[in-house]
Amino acid sequence: MKQLLLLIFLTSFFLMACNTEQAEEEVTPPLKDVFVRIENASNFTLDNILVKISEDHDYGSLNAGERSVYQQYSKAYEYAYVALEIEGALFGIQPIDYVGEMELPDGYYTYILTVDEQSNRLLLTFRED
Repeated sequence: MKQLLLLIFLTSFFLMACNTEQAEEEVTPPLKDVFVRIENASNFTLDNILVKISEDHDYGSLNAGERSVYQQYSKAYEYAYVALEIEGALFGIQPIDYVGEMELPDGYYTYILTVDEQSNRLLLTFRED
């Protein structure tokens, strides 16, 4: 009888210990939290905004002066690949690579997009929020 009680006690203790470890793992926050949003600082509506850094994110459309919601990336830099449309015309920023660039630390950032109307080019300015 003592052995049965001991076996039940040890089994219960083991199961509680496993559940505690599992619960701790589930509430552990991600190791990397980099959030990037887009701000349209141009005079145009930006459509089909696609940003590629470590993952691809679709930001949809932004009217002049609007900001998007933040989207999470596993890593990001002060610049990124950006493709979008303005009045049906395609615009983009194509980085060659990120060699020598430092990854951004955890935090919130904004890519501010403008259009140089003389050269008809899309420009990106970085801001830490």
